Amino acid sequence: EQGSRVFQTILSPQPDASYAFEIHSSSGEKPWTLHVSGGLSTHTATPTRIATPALPIADIQQHYTAFQARGLAYGTRYRLIDALHAAASRAQARIGTGAPTATLDACFQSLA
Repeated sequence: EQGSRVFQTILSPQPDASYAFEIHSSSGEKPWTLHVSGGLSTHTATPTRIATPALPIADIQQHYTAFQARGLAYGTRYRLIDALHAAASRAQARIGTGAPTATLDACFQSLA
């Protein structure tokens, strides 16, 4: 058994109105481990459709029920997936808008 881990997302405003983010975890006994870092832009862009093979439509409620069964209870502020098409190794989602951390989290939720 690997035990439980605590995750934290750090979102830092940057001088150019963008954000830097980092995702860390800890088992409580060891120091925080950095898993990923990156940047988010706050500018508005016109979305373009990405050509992908047809993916099956996923049931969003079942998607969040599966998270809950794994101990991840997402509240309404973090349930931003509006539509999800997923297969074993691919996902395409339409994500609603919310706080930057919730929007980023919803992108990762679509991959799980």
